This record gives sequence, structure tokens and C-alpha cells, in this order.
Amino acid sequence: MYETKAGIPSEDDAIMKLIEHLREASEAAYQVSHINNHYNHTNRGEGFRAIGLKLEEMTKIALTFATKSGHA
Repeated sequence: MYETKAGIPSEDDAIMKLIEHLREASEAAYQVSHINNHYNHTNRGEGFRAIGLKLEEMTKIALTFATKSGHA
């Protein structure tokens, strides 16, 4: 649920949810990578590890934008 101002979702709340979801997705990708590596599916494991790394980069970019615009 988003907080609203006069029925309009708050930008701050939306940005923080985006950052939270990116972090959770990154953690999930690393977990899937670990599971695949455990079962010797190294190509898939490396693929999900790469996804986790990209999601971390996206999280940092979102944090940078939020901080520069005064939202974090």
C-alpha cells in the first residue's frame, strides 16, 4: 500500500519501495545462484549471480538518484 497525498501516491514512498524491491530481488538472485551451484548447474548459477550483480548496480543508481533529488 502506498501513502498518498490528496489521493496521489507519494514519490518518496514509491522510491523507497523500488529500492527495497531491488534489494530483495538481488538477494533472491544470489540465493538461486547458490542453489544452482550446489547442484553443479554452474552456468545457471553464474547467470543468476550476474543478475544479482546487475540488480545491485541498479539499487545503487536508484539510491544516487533519490539522494540527489532529496528523497532519501
